[in-house]
Amino acid sequence: MNRSNTLAETAQFLLRAIGQDALVQYFHERLKVGKELPTRPQVIRAHARLAGTNAIGLMRQIARDTSELSASRAAAILSLSQLAEMLTTSSAKQDTKDLLIELLKDNSREVRSAGALGLVFLDAKQAMQELRQVYEGQKLDALAEEEVRKYLATFRTFTIENIMPNVDHFVGRTEELQAAKTGLEKARIVAVIGMGGIGKTALAAKYAQDTFYDLKIWLSCMSQSDLADLALETLRQIKLALGNSSLERVPS
Repeated sequence: MNRSNTLAETAQFLLRAIGQDALVQYFHERLKVGKELPTRPQVIRAHARLAGTNAIGLMRQIARDTSELSASRAAAILSLSQLAEMLTTSSAKQDTKDLLIELLKDNSREVRSAGALGLVFLDAKQAMQELRQVYEGQKLDALAEEEVRKYLATFRTFTIENIMPNVDHFVGRTEELQAAKTGLEKARIVAVIGMGGIGKTALAAKYAQDTFYDLKIWLSCMSQSDLADLALETLRQIKLALGNSSLERVPS
């Protein structure tokens, strides 16, 4: 019998023997200690399921606690997103969405991935930019990456607010930046290729930030599988950037 089955059966026995309220209190007490226990994520999920929305405060606390194991924080984050769906007021749900957006910047890939999955589950459209950044930056695990990819693909229209990633802390890589500049002096398109996580997006954003063009547009191609759609979206972005100006003003 595996550990998960043992825990589930134990929980069912305790539920029958002492009742739900007492079991909720039991799990709550257990969560005050034992941060290093391998069963802690299961206890977190069990407590959230039994306590319902009353567990939201504790789930938020664990999700933020960097002294917790990443697996425990991820369990709290996913439980929190499920509990937030049960809330009846949009403002209460928004608090959870804001926290999940904040956690997309966490140092742990497991925590970032749980935050992304929670935002997808809650259909947090206001987090589109942040989700796109962690997806394109390859900062998620395989499951979250796939779910975010599918979620982003449901939105075919991008707006001018899809700005470049922040590269204020970009350091060095002068040779690569010069190579991009030289390439664009010889051709209209330059491809930046390489392994995931080496900073391709940051390099492109830094080049765009530091160079002088009459018009700059940052447009994700991740969810644009049709070249005609991509071309039309590019033209739409140009119109947005130029306001009521004519497209004839755009240099060829």
